[in-house]
Amino acid sequence: MEGDFLYKQPKLSKKYVLVEWDGVLNRNTKLIKPFFMLLKQTGVVPKVFTFRNENDDNSDLLEHFKKEEVLFSNGNQKRDVLFQNGIKSKEVAYWVESDFRNVVDKENLDKLSSLLNNGQRSGEQVEPQNLEKPYVFLDWDHTMSLRPDFTERFFYLFKEYGFNPKVFTSRYKDKDNSDLLLWVNEEDIFFADMKQKKDRLDELNISEADVAFWLDDSPQDIVAVRDFYYLFSYYNG
Repeated sequence: MEGDFLYKQPKLSKKYVLVEWDGVLNRNTKLIKPFFMLLKQTGVVPKVFTFRNENDDNSDLLEHFKKEEVLFSNGNQKRDVLFQNGIKSKEVAYWVESDFRNVVDKENLDKLSSLLNNGQRSGEQVEPQNLEKPYVFLDWDHTMSLRPDFTERFFYLFKEYGFNPKVFTSRYKDKDNSDLLLWVNEEDIFFADMKQKKDRLDELNISEADVAFWLDDSPQDIVAVRDFYYLFSYYNG
């Protein structure tokens, strides 16, 4: 995972990484401190942003964070309420989520609608294998590529806490990926070939249930075409 690839280091000090509690941090609360420390070392500002309602019982979450340290979407799509929480979309480096359907906004609905109109469909959903070490999928472009020199540390951390980390990129496998391969072994990479990543999971015979969570800057590239109906019902009642 080592390489001498010269990359232009972006300014990350004002970039947030927004991390969900349910399905991510509450899977193993021992991960919280080292994970947040590692994120800070990369130059970003980690912040808990949960789909929960702030008036519900959040005692499990508030055992680890003060209420003022947590952003609540109160059941709204997270991108829709970013501004209400004092964060601009361009200030988000990437998201750490178990269910990106809770992040995407109405603009992303148009993308899924376009895919449907072009005849794209989701495949058969795969039966879960109930893996002892569920996958953690790390996007490359504009996510791990922000600090590729930290990729190995992320892999080590997730493995230490019982996960199976892999890079999952939207890129085509048969294109030039030399920059990526400088940092990550090919056997640790899944290529979506520009398909929706959850749809590509079906083709790889991987169940959504065997994925713990994702690190990705583009929620709209993860949700499956079948999620169109979920989002459509949300925005249209």
